[in-house]
Amino acid sequence: MAEARIIKKYSNRKLYDTVESRYITLDDIANLIQSQVEIKVIDNESGEDLSRQTLAQVVLEQEKKKKNLLPIPELKELIHKGSGSFMEYVRKSLGAGADAISYAEAEIDRLFRRLVERGQLTDEEARKLFKEMVGRFGQGRQYLESKFEERVQQALGTVHISSATELERLEERVEHLEARLVELSEQLQALTGGD
Repeated sequence: MAEARIIKKYSNRKLYDTVESRYITLDDIANLIQSQVEIKVIDNESGEDLSRQTLAQVVLEQEKKKKNLLPIPELKELIHKGSGSFMEYVRKSLGAGADAISYAEAEIDRLFRRLVERGQLTDEEARKLFKEMVGRFGQGRQYLESKFEERVQQALGTVHISSATELERLEERVEHLEARLVELSEQLQALTGGD
């Protein structure tokens, strides 16, 4: 993964692009993100990572400019449910897409059955065409799912949110370190006579 471009945020709320050596705006950050540039926003004084807050501000600015990134009900739901609900929103959106594909498949099946009833297609032709079309839907679904997964991973990397796999790996490492700590503690107690 490419190293993130550092953007410094000053106490006067100005943003400074360390690569281009110039002050930038939230719109500039939006353009960087849209151009697939990895960024990391840090507080100039403390070094604290402010990427998440800054990206939230970018979304807010886009909404102010009527970019309509998210529909109002979804924005309200995000606020109501709190921080974990963004991924729920994404899952729900994907579910709606899958439902639409299933609905389209059912409609195509009904259409082919009507054409068979009218004698415009044979059963064999209808099955063959249906199988071909559903196969194309499947390919389209796989393509969309892979592209979506790719974009989610890019977004997670941009805002430095760990994936489930990374979190599981970290949990395993913590468990291993805890076990090692217990082991070392027991060895220390044995050496010191249990004091």
